[in-house]
Amino acid sequence: MNKRVLIASALGLVFGVLNWLLAVFAAPKPLPRSGIAAMILGRALLGFVIGNSAWRMNWWLHGLLLGFIVSLPAAFAVRLMSAQMAMSPNAAGVLVLVLGMVIGF
Repeated sequence: MNKRVLIASALGLVFGVLNWLLAVFAAPKPLPRSGIAAMILGRALLGFVIGNSAWRMNWWLHGLLLGFIVSLPAAFAVRLMSAQMAMSPNAAGVLVLVLGMVIGF
């Protein structure tokens, strides 16, 4: 595995943990373990995909687009789990997409 993929995957893992910590403060109830694992692994997957992608485009557009694509399944899942959060289902889904794009950036 090349250095770019390892660094991007490691950063994705770090951002996954940060995402989880943000969610802990936003959720009035404890998060399920499956949700925690999905957050951390989803961001690690984003890092892996960005590091492994060979698309030829501006780096910032590349990150934003892949962040959006990889975060789509998580956004739908969060909409289903939004009873755990202190926000509406639509706001929770959009927040996941926006955070995915920011992390991809």
